[in-house]
Amino acid sequence: MSTSSLKQFEQNLRNVIGGATNARPFVCSGSPFEASIFLVGYNPATEMSKDFWTFWSEARGFDKKAWIEEYIRERQAKPLKPGKSFRPRLSPTRRNIEAFVKAAFPAAVLETNIFAIASETKPELALANHDTTPFRYLVSIIRPKVIVAHGKDACEVVSRLKTDAHVIAIKHLSRGWSTEAIARLGVEASAALMA
Repeated sequence: MSTSSLKQFEQNLRNVIGGATNARPFVCSGSPFEASIFLVGYNPATEMSKDFWTFWSEARGFDKKAWIEEYIRERQAKPLKPGKSFRPRLSPTRRNIEAFVKAAFPAAVLETNIFAIASETKPELALANHDTTPFRYLVSIIRPKVIVAHGKDACEVVSRLKTDAHVIAIKHLSRGWSTEAIARLGVEASAALMA
């Protein structure tokens, strides 16, 4: 994907989500057009103060390494909830996402959500932020070959998509996954590209 194509993609996405924004339409390493697998959740759970565009460059795409570093820094800086004495560097969902991405390699994965605005829990996502436009734009422009939807709500929306992608619907990645099961899922998604 050329720099001019990434520039056009950026302009189009800015039209969808705006300039400086708290939306997180996706996370990936490099160009989103290299991603043949979409990993789709409901909405991001960890709110971040840094703008999405801080991690974007029209020359190289999304800088996931810098994003992860900021994600960890912001998680560690947040005060603990009453009764909690510890917060892991990565949330259980994020830990499983990273394991999935590693297991799917060399296939590239774009992590996205039905809704692009973060909230700690599903009920805390304001109705005004129930906008699927960023997600639908990404599916239509990138055209993934495989979509892995996790969680009941994400699976329901993905089941109604008009797409040629091979869809794998699974339980939410937040709990109940062993390291081996996540590894198998990544391999399954990668193998589905060849089907």
